[in-house]
Amino acid sequence: MLNSSFASPDGQLHLVGSRAYALQNIVALIGEEIGPVIYRLGCFALAFHELAEVHDASQTDVSSAEVLRRLALKAGEF
Repeated sequence: MLNSSFASPDGQLHLVGSRAYALQNIVALIGEEIGPVIYRLGCFALAFHELAEVHDASQTDVSSAEVLRRLALKAGEF
């Protein structure tokens, strides 16, 4: 069968023929669309974590704006 799929001994699904090409296109499109969202989510998670650390340490003398400013300066170093 030209467009059949099968599982190999390593448990991976391998596609033959046009299905493999279509799957590669779908994965590429999903990656293009979701990649920036995942990046932004990671940035948000990092900022949330940094703010939570300051809050949990009861550092009342440090504002949220200061924490985010420090984080932005760190990001600029990369």
